[in-house]
Amino acid sequence: MGFRFRRSITIIPGIRLNLSNGLPSLSVGPRGASISVGKRGTYANLGLGGGLSYRTRLDRAAAASNTAAIERSESKEELRNTLQSTIEQMESATRQIINVHTLTPNPAQGHSMNELRDHYVKAVTSPYAFAAPERPEKPVIPPAPIKPTIELETGFLKKLFESQEDRQERYEAALAIWERSMLDWEREKALVEKRYQSTRMAWAEQYALWQFESSNHQAMITTNIEIALGRFDSDSVFFETILDDALQNTDWPRDTSISFEVLPEQSLIKLDVDLPEIEDLPQSYFILNRQRTEIVKKEMTQKAIRETYARHVHGILMRLIGIALYALPFERVSICGFTQRVSKATGNLVDDYIIECDVDRSAFQEMNFSSLDNIDPIVAISRFNPNRKMSTTYVFQSITVNGFTNI
Repeated sequence: MGFRFRRSITIIPGIRLNLSNGLPSLSVGPRGASISVGKRGTYANLGLGGGLSYRTRLDRAAAASNTAAIERSESKEELRNTLQSTIEQMESATRQIINVHTLTPNPAQGHSMNELRDHYVKAVTSPYAFAAPERPEKPVIPPAPIKPTIELETGFLKKLFESQEDRQERYEAALAIWERSMLDWEREKALVEKRYQSTRMAWAEQYALWQFESSNHQAMITTNIEIALGRFDSDSVFFETILDDALQNTDWPRDTSISFEVLPEQSLIKLDVDLPEIEDLPQSYFILNRQRTEIVKKEMTQKAIRETYARHVHGILMRLIGIALYALPFERVSICGFTQRVSKATGNLVDDYIIECDVDRSAFQEMNFSSLDNIDPIVAISRFNPNRKMSTTYVFQSITVNGFTNI
């Protein structure tokens, strides 16, 4: 079973953050009166009503030099304070995405077995109320880059005086760019198609299960409570429905695919998560320039990027473990995380497992859930002796999971 989460999230009321191509884009303030920061600049947005709006760029003081009001020192200081506040809000939002473990729920405050048992009896003696799973939409793949021809577009004079050698050289340069673009396009197309097929297969399984359960449920509406209670302890579909509902109501900062299986007889929850690629996380940060009049992008070091990625990966595992133990009063969680890469042996996209962890409820609940800000998720997951190959500089290598190694 699998599903996908929304890409855009609301961090706190009034702040919306989006991750795209490694660059965060942030909107601060209520709709109709906000400041947005992205790779194209910093803008103030003001809705005037009646479909009219006003938008102006804030990070170029020179662009407003012809406005007398901006030239006043108090207005400049106000601009600087606004930009500084925007940077701080952006840093805060980015930290909350990287430190996703701080949203881990406390399993001790989750569902009890008695609560689920009462819910189960009520559910199996009532009409079937679950809607059919929605079929995923087929992704739209952009057209392939157009291959250049020897007769490249150029001005009349250049065509008139350009030599055959120059034209051939210009064509070969354009052809090289096209070949690189085609490689990028083919990789992206293969990745999109593979993920769609995975989602489509997951939907087909869910839909077949829904049809089966709907038919069975209608047949057993008249079943007495004693028989229902006898089925409760081993009804994995019911427990998977509870876990699925908890995961569906969880916001993540990127599209995330999770498969899971519930084994009530073993008091075990198994999770398989498609982790983000390191390129999905921010590769840069933002500061004010020396005059404090413009927002400037700074590139992060490679080690800092890898450390951020490792912290985020371990934070995802920690949060998922907490959600699973909160949703279901089971004793164990087994979780695996993988990324997707192109196999050097076959050229196909493969699932590359990089971390695996088995966790007991009692050990997990030893964490101080009222002080998650002070917990390092890498250290926290390390307490459970995870199966991983991570260097001291936060480089992950492939691991064997359940006797299988990706090639």
